[in-house]
Amino acid sequence: MALKSISRETVAFSLAGVSILLRIASDWLFSTGGPLPYQMLQAAFLLLALIALWPHLDLVYLINGHSRRAIQEGLLALPLGFLAGMAIAWMQFGEPRWPTVAQAVRMLANNLFFPAVEELEFRGFLLAWLISRKLAPTLAVWLAAALHTFAHPHYLWDGNYLSFVSLFILLAWFGGLTLRTRSLWGAYLAHALWNISFFLPLLGAGMER
Repeated sequence: MALKSISRETVAFSLAGVSILLRIASDWLFSTGGPLPYQMLQAAFLLLALIALWPHLDLVYLINGHSRRAIQEGLLALPLGFLAGMAIAWMQFGEPRWPTVAQAVRMLANNLFFPAVEELEFRGFLLAWLISRKLAPTLAVWLAAALHTFAHPHYLWDGNYLSFVSLFILLAWFGGLTLRTRSLWGAYLAHALWNISFFLPLLGAGMER
């Protein structure tokens, strides 16, 4: 009896599933989110998933969506993140704590790369997989956001419950944006801009992301 062939989509989503599990486990295993080799392993599985899925990248919202509309909404994260970061800086320190040039460069590099990885994982592969399981789209958005929030347990360990809930709402926005526009680019831009603008006035106090 011949074995059924495994589709490229099945291989791609399986590889992405490994990457997602590594991301969820990282903050539980390592206090700083994992050493660089661990994070690169996570990214490598995701890259292999994209190669396996090629050329059907529309399945994870990378092509054929309303990218311009997605990007326009994603730009809202820049002023919103900056206002939130400034508010926390004034409440906690009485003034912004601006980063050094070296801190800023490192933060920019991290937040141009790692949000791309996380958006592909949770708003790309995971959201698409949940919807393919006939889950209601809104429920799929909330579930993907919940799993991604679960990958940030340090907020709970620090007793920072407000940040934990705020993160969940923010990630649900990214998911809703992806679903409405069928494009991942707005969510990636929003994620990167939020992180950069939010932590900019706080980085000098050691609050890194």
